[in-house]
This record gives sequence, structure tokens and C-alpha cells, in this order.
Amino acid sequence: MAGVRVESRIPQFRMSTKQAADLMLAKMRNDAFVLSKAKVPVKEGDLSASGKQERRKMLSHRVSYGETLKDPYAPYQERGSRKDGSHKVKRYTTAGTGKDFLKDAANNVISKSTQYAKQAFARVK
Repeated sequence: MAGVRVESRIPQFRMSTKQAADLMLAKMRNDAFVLSKAKVPVKEGDLSASGKQERRKMLSHRVSYGETLKDPYAPYQERGSRKDGSHKVKRYTTAGTGKDFLKDAANNVISKSTQYAKQAFARVK
């Protein structure tokens, strides 16, 4: 009687899927950083220079502003007001910039997440 040999490729599939997901998140992170960089309220200076994107570990990506600043300037500019809601920013110094520069960039990228997924997972077999 002939034997049947089954070869499992689940570990390779799992690894290639994980790598594709990491690549997708890296592309999304990069695009969010580029979009947010264009809308940062101060084109030159501490806030704009403090922007960074990083890959902490597999499947963990991040875009941030203001981590190196001593005062809480970045969250203030992102919200457009103080934490307690007082003192709202009425005019930003540079035209075309404003509050929610990071949030709007993230929402824009997230709305296109299926396109990123199709590109990243097209090669997974």
C-alpha cells in the first residue's frame, strides 16, 4: 500500500503573512508621516524638527512629534487648545496648517488601508 506524505507549509505562510503585514504598516507609517509633516503648524523650528517615525518591533510602528521638546508644545498644537479647553489657537503662523495635523494624516491613511493591504498581501502564497 502506498503512503501519503503531507507537507505543511503553515509556518512559511505564517511568516510571510507577518512580513507582509509589517511592510504594509511601514508604508502606512511613512505616508502618514509625509502627510503630517506638510501640515505641521511651524514649518521651521522645534516642532517640525521633532517629528519622527520609527519601527519599534515587528508589527509596531509609530509617528510622533514633540518627544524631545521640554514643554508640552506638540499636544497643544495638535489639539488646538490647552488640555482643559482654555486658550484656543485662533490663527496658526503658516497658511495651510492647523490643528489635528497628525490625526488627519492618520485618518487619511487608514481610509486607504484596503489598498495598502492589497499591495502588501498580493505576493503572499
